[in-house]
Amino acid sequence: MSVDSVVTLDVGQTGSGILTVSMTADKQVVDQTPNLISAFRFEDAIAAGWIVSGPNVTADGGIQISISHGFSDLDQASQLFAQLGGINGPFKQISITRKGSNNNSIYTLNGTLQVDGGLAAFSDAELTKVLGTEPFAQNLELANTDLSSAMKIDFVAKLPGKTQQTTGLVAENMVTWQVPLDGSALLVTTTSKNTAIKAIAAQFTSLFFKFLLIVWLVGMAITIVTIAYKRRSELRTPTE
Repeated sequence: MSVDSVVTLDVGQTGSGILTVSMTADKQVVDQTPNLISAFRFEDAIAAGWIVSGPNVTADGGIQISISHGFSDLDQASQLFAQLGGINGPFKQISITRKGSNNNSIYTLNGTLQVDGGLAAFSDAELTKVLGTEPFAQNLELANTDLSSAMKIDFVAKLPGKTQQTTGLVAENMVTWQVPLDGSALLVTTTSKNTAIKAIAAQFTSLFFKFLLIVWLVGMAITIVTIAYKRRSELRTPTE
């Protein structure tokens, strides 16, 4: 019995991007939780601007759900993390900042991954009161397993440029952390340097041609003045 989730932060060159949460529950979870698919409610998420895909049935009988939310700047991206789990985690004080210009900048991602209270962190007080316990707590009990064995949450960050320093695992310029589910805290720190060589080269080329154009215009102006001066001189010279 397992539920795997991947939270992906994808930041573009200008600081805009998208935050995506993908969750997959295997067939055993579905079989042990009658009416699971119909029990999902996304009204609040949709009202907050999230785009929902699913729940869809997987080939092996599990279910898959994906929600995503675009952001226009890094401040909005930081605010979106506050909607994923609230004060109990798993994303705490996540912030993304940028220094420099679009073509030459330093991106910094900071925060903490921590889940307080086990399954309670993924529920709200009203739902726990109705059920008398945290959602799926009985499923874990029956399966004789703990939260860390039954659930996995990966956090993936894609920042512009090349990773300079990180506390995560780097692969193909993506940094990944696995969220600890035992109450311990994992620091998230990543710095990347983005130098848009093509854009800088294009700017240099543009400036170079502008310089040539100015030189050509100045040269033409000097030539015209010189020719005009010579003509005036010829007109003033008396003929024999």
